[in-house]
Order: sequence, then C-alpha cells, then structure tokens
Amino acid sequence: MVTKIARERHGVSGGMATLNKYGLEHYRHIGRMGGRPRSQTIDDIKRRTASSASDIKKEVMHGEGLPLKELKRLYAERRGF
Repeated sequence: MVTKIARERHGVSGGMATLNKYGLEHYRHIGRMGGRPRSQTIDDIKRRTASSASDIKKEVMHGEGLPLKELKRLYAERRGF
C-alpha cells in the first residue's frame, strides 16, 4: 500500500521529470489554459436543444415565411398536380 508521503514523493519526481523534459514554459501554458472543462448542465443541454429546434424550424420555413406544408400545396398548384 502506498502511503501519503510516498505518493507525494512520486508526484514531485514526476513533476520534476516533466519540467526537465518540457521546460518551464510548458507549465506556464498549462496554467494559462486553466482547469478541466466542466460537464454540461441540464440548462446547457436545454438551451442547445431549443436552439437546434429553432434552426430546424428555420429550415422548414422557406420563401415568404410559409410553412413547408403550404409550400408543397402551392408547388402542386403551380405544377398542375
């Protein structure tokens, strides 16, 4: 079983190996990037779903803002169906 002190020593030695391999600028870059990205919340998912639903609605609306069903009817009238 690894003790807390042993784990800290391994962490320090790994950090020093990374510093020697990549240099100080590597750590500065990591620090500027910040922490882990956060997981999406329910509100984020709802907002994304709502915006994609409005995008779909925009795709369905063509021409003069008519719904697809109405456009199909007009097309059929013009083509003589």
